[in-house]
Amino acid sequence: MFSKQKIWDKFEYLLGVLAVVVMLLYVYIGMHAELHDPDIWVHLKTGEYIVNNKTLPNTDIFSSTVYGKEWIDNTWLVKVIFYLVFRFGGTDSLISLSALLVTFAFLFLFLSASEQRQKTAVIAGMLLITIFASTARFNIRPENFSLLFFSIYLLILTRHIRSKWVFLLPLLQIFWVNCHVLFVLGPFLLFVFILAEALKRNRLLPWEWSKVEPLDQQTYRNLLTVFFLTCLASFLNPYGYKGVLCPLGVSFSATGKSSIFYGYIQELMPVWKIQHKSFVTYYILIVLSSFSFILRVKKINIAHFIAWAILLIVSLRINRFLVFFNFIAFLAATQILTKGQPKNGMHFSLIENLLGKRCAFFRNIVLILIIFYVSKEASAILNSKYYIFDEYRIKSSLLGVNAEEYPKKAADFMLNNKVPGNVFNLFNDGSYLIYRLSPENKVFIDGRTELYGGDFFEDYVKITNVNQNTIEASFIKYNINTVFLSEPFADTRGLTKCFYDSPNWTLIYFYIDALIFLKNSPRNQTLINKLKVNLAEWQPPKPEINKIGLIRILPKHYLKRAWTFYYLGLDEQALAEAMQAIRILPSNTDAYNIIARLYLKRRLYDLAFENLRIAYIYNSLNKETLISLGSFYMQTDRAADAIDTYKKLIKIYPSFSKAYYFLSHAYSKMNNLKLAITSLEKAIAINPYKPKYYQELAGLFYQDKRPLEASRIYQKAVSLNLDTRDFYESQNK
Repeated sequence: MFSKQKIWDKFEYLLGVLAVVVMLLYVYIGMHAELHDPDIWVHLKTGEYIVNNKTLPNTDIFSSTVYGKEWIDNTWLVKVIFYLVFRFGGTDSLISLSALLVTFAFLFLFLSASEQRQKTAVIAGMLLITIFASTARFNIRPENFSLLFFSIYLLILTRHIRSKWVFLLPLLQIFWVNCHVLFVLGPFLLFVFILAEALKRNRLLPWEWSKVEPLDQQTYRNLLTVFFLTCLASFLNPYGYKGVLCPLGVSFSATGKSSIFYGYIQELMPVWKIQHKSFVTYYILIVLSSFSFILRVKKINIAHFIAWAILLIVSLRINRFLVFFNFIAFLAATQILTKGQPKNGMHFSLIENLLGKRCAFFRNIVLILIIFYVSKEASAILNSKYYIFDEYRIKSSLLGVNAEEYPKKAADFMLNNKVPGNVFNLFNDGSYLIYRLSPENKVFIDGRTELYGGDFFEDYVKITNVNQNTIEASFIKYNINTVFLSEPFADTRGLTKCFYDSPNWTLIYFYIDALIFLKNSPRNQTLINKLKVNLAEWQPPKPEINKIGLIRILPKHYLKRAWTFYYLGLDEQALAEAMQAIRILPSNTDAYNIIARLYLKRRLYDLAFENLRIAYIYNSLNKETLISLGSFYMQTDRAADAIDTYKKLIKIYPSFSKAYYFLSHAYSKMNNLKLAITSLEKAIAINPYKPKYYQELAGLFYQDKRPLEASRIYQKAVSLNLDTRDFYESQNK
């Protein structure tokens, strides 16, 4: 007969296991989101090349800008696996593979901390936080292999370090070094555990840290041997020592010329620069794991603490390491919380109660709530859908390829019309264009940042900021024949207008997914005559409201065209598109913004404010609404209101450099040169490649009777090789 307490303990354990199973199912379902990663296509194309040619591309073969440059590809094996799965199983099989990798990684993480069955509730709660803190990195990428290998390392080093399983790690390292650049995390973990043991043996640690999970002599020797073999295994890659040193080069680039990547590439940015709901739970995990160390401050596992501290610093600076920190934080926190209080440690009655028998009922309720909540979230993912406007149908957000993420029709247009030559494209489009257009067309840039280098990326950023000198020099150097713009129009409007207004380029393709310009040259004249698009004669297609039905959908096609026409100065076409957007969705904020800006152009302020008011009522946090409202206040001599509006814009979008630029204008209008200068300096700190920022900052310094500072700004502009023609003009006024 079981006692009543044993029955409750068994029930809690089974409930905890059920909660973990539900959470793992949530991870598996969440990882089945449709294909939308921008870099997956270059992985597939490279895998195809390796399989077909039975050799690795040791130099670049896809771009016009670094063609022939040595390419050390640490992910070559993943590319082959991805390609073969995609070739024989299609997109859905590729998605399912990634889902399995990440799900098993979380399973192994749970097993690493599940030694004490009676504390399953604590482990389940921490696992829930860890999963939600990691969702920002849920995607199809080679990194998923690193996450799986990392979790296996943790499982062996925490649960099986004294067994022969530890000798599996060198074999695992052979696969890891050929799968992903983060293979260095394997030797890193081993080194941390060895360092921790050395510190314990030499009594260099405070309190009772040296007594926490010490290793016997044989286990310590085995660990040293495994570390040596794992380091040797890292050299078993097609590139030898270069493949081993490649991650070090990437790490050092964070402080060298290539540091520019860390300000523009999302996965390399600091956590605080990116807005994602999962980062709240990331910060919660930091707090909980920090508190757990404080809770057992006299009996800390030094190996866990060293790994936790290092990965915390790295993950705060580079968010791609976030999940790896989450795993360490989970492991450290659960091992402390499931061991109870140290005899001579600090006394926390609340924690003792939560882990003790008196709160068994409460813990069971928490587990039931976890099961219910996670099930609800999984159900929401399963039922998530979106509307495909071209096809007048709803598609599930799971499996398949995102119909709006990639410029499929634009790529089809390039292939069907045999548009020749090298292509200038934006960063996120490069991978897809490689997959679709190679080898007929070579791209300008793609996601292989380590291949292009910091100097080249600086030039690319200058081009995106419409630096005419860099555009002319780069296009001549790389013999660019086609311009392919397929990013959100807010990011490309400067370039779009630059090429649309240029007599050297002709628009040959205009659609929701891209704009394509062809160079005016004798070589292209036949194609230009055939494909030229005259936007002045554009008429918006009338939406078939009956086909749309009663569904609330965002008219993305009309809005993107409306913004495009607005910034190209085609006001009638912009207005027509905006009005059609309102027909489809009367509460559409952007449509009213566009109409308001058109009225502002004509100085019809009452009509402009009427539309701005509607936009603000529908969405007071919309970026374009706040920009438009600030512009209205500036044009109607209400600079104080503009300042308040731009401050709100900065609060919501702290990394938006133009918000500080607009705020500087408002302060300048109020004759507050000090704050105007400070605001512009903040704009430059966020985006140091905008010539206009330097031009206006120098002008403010001249107004403030500080010519030496103005000269310094000019020299800075020159050192960055920015287009200073406007700057000269500002100095001669």
